[in-house]
Amino acid sequence: MGVNLTMSVVGWFHTAACVAALALGAWLIVARKGTPRHRRWGDGYVAAIVFASLTSLTIYTRHAFTAAHWFAVMAIVTSLGGFALGRWHGSGPAWKYGHLTCMLLSYYVLIGGGVNEVFLRVEPLRHFIVPQFTPVVGQTHGLVMMAFILLILGFTIATAVSQVRLALRRRKTEAGRLAKAAA
Repeated sequence: MGVNLTMSVVGWFHTAACVAALALGAWLIVARKGTPRHRRWGDGYVAAIVFASLTSLTIYTRHAFTAAHWFAVMAIVTSLGGFALGRWHGSGPAWKYGHLTCMLLSYYVLIGGGVNEVFLRVEPLRHFIVPQFTPVVGQTHGLVMMAFILLILGFTIATAVSQVRLALRRRKTEAGRLAKAAA
């Protein structure tokens, strides 16, 4: 089985940043949220995905600005938006929904680009994408999209449940304080 790893120097830097973002993003999805480690690794993820996206904007195999470049712009916007929501949020839980959606969308773009790269670079799969996309590539992207829709939905529900639990805990604590004060 042949794998084509012919790339420019920028391509290698781009690939290294993508691998770093893949690893950091996967860890961030499964790790505990809101910890100092989550914040540090999240900073690393944002740096890696922004660097990967910026370098991809300099790679032109067709001598034109393609859909891949627009996805890079989307990754930059969503990762920086998620970063801003996580770093400079106000009071209340609304920022959490925007943060997790932006970060998962940026990771989705990264995975989608990886799907294309696998089809382009692994010789037995190349015929599915060259000279044009086939239904197999579209179905693979569809499965990835469904997985990320489920991830966003799952994290949204988990966040909502944790917010309800927190509100109930606070209400119970406040009721206990009021009862003590009245006694």
